[in-house]
Amino acid sequence: MAKRLLALFILSFALTHPSAQLVNDAEKVNAMKRGVTTPDDIKASFGEPEHVDKNPDGRFAHFYAFELKNQKNPNSPASKGKIIFLFDP
Repeated sequence: MAKRLLALFILSFALTHPSAQLVNDAEKVNAMKRGVTTPDDIKASFGEPEHVDKNPDGRFAHFYAFELKNQKNPNSPASKGKIIFLFDP
């Protein structure tokens, strides 16, 4: 059975690794769908994750840094943090 996206978490104000792949496209993030998106889909859209966490129950998570501009007010500071994609086994 193919691995599918279970959940998407966004943590604002998290520290980011300076050499990590940076997610900066809100449309790509919004295109990821629970139960449909695969780990390969995530990697194709955002590159290799900065960290992969493997849980004992077989679930795993891909961690990325993000920096997204405020679409309603482009003059305001960008939101920065971590985005986590959680997958089933």
